[in-house]
Amino acid sequence: PGYFARRNASGGVPPPVELAGVLYNYGALLHESRRDLNLSRALYNLSIHYDPTNPSVHNNLGSVLASTRAWDLADAAYARALALSPKDVSALHNYGVLLAERGRLDRAADMFNKALKV
Repeated sequence: PGYFARRNASGGVPPPVELAGVLYNYGALLHESRRDLNLSRALYNLSIHYDPTNPSVHNNLGSVLASTRAWDLADAAYARALALSPKDVSALHNYGVLLAERGRLDRAADMFNKALKV
C-alpha cells in the first residue's frame, strides 16, 4: 500500500501499465533469485494481462516456460516477444536456444544469426 499511496496521490487503483511493471519486477525477482517458477509464471501472465506490449515480459515468460518444459507455450512467448521487438537480442538468443534444444537447428541458427547482426 505504501508504494502505490506515494505514487498515486488520488488513492485510486494504479494505472494498468504501472501495475504490470510491479508484477513484472516481482516475477523477475522470483525467477532469478528464488527460482519459484510457478509463481513467476503467474506474475508474468498477470503483467501481460495489464500490459501485453512489453516484450521483456514475454521473453521472461518464455524462459520460465522452457525451464518447466512447456515447449509450445515457450515458443509462443518468444515469438510474441519478437513480434513486439524484432531486434531484442535476449529474445533472439533465448528463442534460438529453445529451437536448438527442440532439434529445429535451421530456425535456431536463424535466430542466432539475427542476434549477431543487431
